[in-house]
Amino acid sequence: MLAERLRTTAEQGRPDGRQVTISIGVASSSDNTRTAESLVEKADAALYRAKRSGKNRVEVSAQCERTEVKTGGAAEVIARI
Repeated sequence: MLAERLRTTAEQGRPDGRQVTISIGVASSSDNTRTAESLVEKADAALYRAKRSGKNRVEVSAQCERTEVKTGGAAEVIARI
């Protein structure tokens, strides 16, 4: 998943040696996601789950997980960093 690659790349640190960590929330659009705002809300909820779960991680919205299983492939995703 692209979000996990972003997170691990950031975790490798900066050229000046300082450590960097990021938390990412991922959501997908679906039949019941009618607006861009609701998609961002889902990604935002996943982001806050990542932060509450210890930070420096990727969390995927429940809707996105169902879409991935249903389609058997990568869903259209947005990462809110």
